[in-house]
Amino acid sequence: MLPIDVNRWINLISEALMAMALAVMTWKLWDGMANKFEYGDTTFILEMPVWWPYLACFIVLVLACVVAAYLVFARAVEASTKTNIISGSGAVH
Repeated sequence: MLPIDVNRWINLISEALMAMALAVMTWKLWDGMANKFEYGDTTFILEMPVWWPYLACFIVLVLACVVAAYLVFARAVEASTKTNIISGSGAVH
């Protein structure tokens, strides 16, 4: 079992990596949605705009990015002040 300070830094690094992955997914989904919107792509049978599902996923990803940013901030405060902000039964490294 690692010391608590090491666990705090591992948590910070993992939260930062997850936030970066979510940011990249959000960015690429935005690119895809803009492309579908620009060209007016529709589904074959219903002729619904294809960008609508992209928009629904984009909204969820933006919310996930906000949560991830909060978690990175909280983990950074935890690592720097050596206090617990987010309590829980997370993994022990």
